[in-house]
Amino acid sequence: MHDILRESPVYEWILAGGREEGEMKGEAKGIVKGIAQGVAQMRQAVVEVVQERFASLTDLAAELVATINDLDQLRRLVVKISTAQGTEQARQILLNARPQ
Repeated sequence: MHDILRESPVYEWILAGGREEGEMKGEAKGIVKGIAQGVAQMRQAVVEVVQERFASLTDLAAELVATINDLDQLRRLVVKISTAQGTEQARQILLNARPQ
């Protein structure tokens, strides 16, 4: 009886649907993991730039980036910090980047 079921078009259709759903879930998990890794790397980049240019603000930067999950916001923060003219300007950039 199991052989008859496995050979039926309905069984194949259900099996294919299950495979497709599994693949989609796997892809979604992969995308989420990739974004999380990108966010972690961008957070590290912000802290490294601050540490290199404005060492006294390193702790503030580390605390701040831990609260930011938006990859684009972190990317913009790297650019702004990289172009800051001094420590006070960098501090203001960091404080203004805090999530509301």
